[in-house]
Amino acid sequence: MRRSRFIYIIYTFLFLCLFDISLQAQNKSQQQRTPSTSRVLTANEIAQKAFPSVVEIITETSDGKPDALGSGFFVEGKLIATNYHVIENASVIYARTVGQKRFFKISKVDRVDQENDLALLRVEGFSVKPLPLGDSKQVKVGNEVYAVGNPEGFSGTFSQGIISGLRRSKLIQITAPVSHGSSGGPVLNKRGEVIGVVSSSFQEGQNLNFAVSVTCLISLLKSNEKTLLDSLANGSLIIKEADDPFETLSAKALFEKGKMLLKDNRETAKSYFEAAVKKDPDYADAWVELGDYYSFYSFKDKLKSADNYIKAIRADPNHFDAHIGLGHAYREYASTFESKSKTEALMYYRKSVDSYQQATLLKPNNALAYALLGLSLTKSLQNAKANEAFSKALQLAPNDPEILEVLSNMYLHLHRYQDALNTSHYALRVAPNDWLYKFHQILGEVYEDMGKTDKRANDFFQKAIENYKAAIRLSPNNYFDDGTKNHYNLGRVYLLIGDRNSALNEYAVLKKKSSFYADKLFKEIYK
Repeated sequence: MRRSRFIYIIYTFLFLCLFDISLQAQNKSQQQRTPSTSRVLTANEIAQKAFPSVVEIITETSDGKPDALGSGFFVEGKLIATNYHVIENASVIYARTVGQKRFFKISKVDRVDQENDLALLRVEGFSVKPLPLGDSKQVKVGNEVYAVGNPEGFSGTFSQGIISGLRRSKLIQITAPVSHGSSGGPVLNKRGEVIGVVSSSFQEGQNLNFAVSVTCLISLLKSNEKTLLDSLANGSLIIKEADDPFETLSAKALFEKGKMLLKDNRETAKSYFEAAVKKDPDYADAWVELGDYYSFYSFKDKLKSADNYIKAIRADPNHFDAHIGLGHAYREYASTFESKSKTEALMYYRKSVDSYQQATLLKPNNALAYALLGLSLTKSLQNAKANEAFSKALQLAPNDPEILEVLSNMYLHLHRYQDALNTSHYALRVAPNDWLYKFHQILGEVYEDMGKTDKRANDFFQKAIENYKAAIRLSPNNYFDDGTKNHYNLGRVYLLIGDRNSALNEYAVLKKKSSFYADKLFKEIYK
């Protein structure tokens, strides 16, 4: 009896030891697949840990046209998670990590879950540290979350919000701002763990953004690859092997792809233009596009835009758009010195005059060149010559909205308010509908200026508000003008009439749009 009991104890001890070893091995395996940390991280720590594992995804159709823009993230060393709708019509898929210029190869679509809008993409050639996956049981309404992605092509955007709702067991509603290009990006908790995959956003509603639960992603990772791919055998999703376009395409092809991407994803378009001039340093059109990017979409690189226009002119001295762009870059740069150094400002205004004059020599019948020349002549204190240039512009194109816009702005800056009002009101009668918001904006700026210097200030400020609201209503709300400047203008006038609550409402709108104007208005509200 004692012997039997002794043997029983020995077997029990051995069983517990083996079970403990097995459990440790299992935990170790799980930790290697989804490394995590129990420590709560700061927002900055979460962003810095997430960015190297997040990717921008661009897809093309079988005829080589850009199809979709999205985000994704590594869940294993060679496996990227994204939304199925990002890649469903793709023939070629390109991807690159945040902050990198080069694309890497997507070898195949590994697995998909159409019902839950998820896909896993296989990469070749290198391995990236994956993001840790969180526990869906810990997801609660009110939890703070972070969305990482590439909205509107702005690579590496990090936004903060909360979980505002749990819809069924698979869908998480979040307040973190997302938009076109965010789809497929990770939603992270305060430990930097993935708790969802950004899937959709309702533009008509406020903060109606949704993510697919990490539970669905984990199920897909554990699923049978062959079973899922069999359903696609006769479908449209046939992925060709995608080489790095920067290596395989000609300068001309890179430029043309950049032009196609420009409307929906100017950040990626810029990369294509940079690749084009790297292959062909004399590609003047590509240099001009780079100049336009830094001139119109970057608020800190006006001289960099001038450098690109100069390179375009070196490649083609008769490139009209390059001379126009250079004149604009010098004029914008000069304006930054007006309150600091009048001498420095005047020097760059005169450089701007030289560029516009060259443009008028290349195209003597181009009204816009004369109008821009007149504006820079005014700024460089050559009023008589400026009037000649404006007269020539109106003679060539009396109803051209671009000419009328330049004239209205010129009268505004010269404080010739009645001329600015007359020109803008005339433009509202003759300009195409897609130009009307610009002239309402100018009218708002004119009335705002008049209110600052006239006894009838309140009347003028009310007219400014009416016109800024009209400009917002008529704004195309696209990449070229999303209405943010007029929301800022409107908030500024509200402050002038002492309506701080309305100014705060405009700030709330700007903050949702992730606009730099939000910071400007915030400083004015709390100065």
